[in-house]
Amino acid sequence: MFHRYNEKARRVVYFARFEAGDAGDEHIGPEHLLLGLVRDNEPLWAKIAGPECGSVATQLKGTLFSPAGAKTPLPASADIRASESLKEVFLNAEREADREHSDAIDATHLLMALLRQDGDHPAFEILKQHGITYELARQKTSS
Repeated sequence: MFHRYNEKARRVVYFARFEAGDAGDEHIGPEHLLLGLVRDNEPLWAKIAGPECGSVATQLKGTLFSPAGAKTPLPASADIRASESLKEVFLNAEREADREHSDAIDATHLLMALLRQDGDHPAFEILKQHGITYELARQKTSS
């Protein structure tokens, strides 16, 4: 499935898996992919989030690691699968790459797919609060 993904995009997926396991989640969701993007691709994230990129990232991390719902981290060998909503993000990333006539899917395509999906997880509410939208990201990455 990831044959079109360039090295950066594959690393983002790897970090998303790490974030899910660290949070004790058995499925990788779009929120984990978002954290993987923030963690691995700081220049892209800084371009999109602007001067608040650090505080937004901290807030995002807090949505997964809240004390009220604290879970035990999973071992590195745990079988963690992509959620259905993450699979939809992967399909949308392919569409984003196709839209640009790109052979490879990169981190920007993953970010655009996430922002287009606009999930119901609190992580996406944080993005909205900071004005981070698909339209804004598209504008900032095209310039």
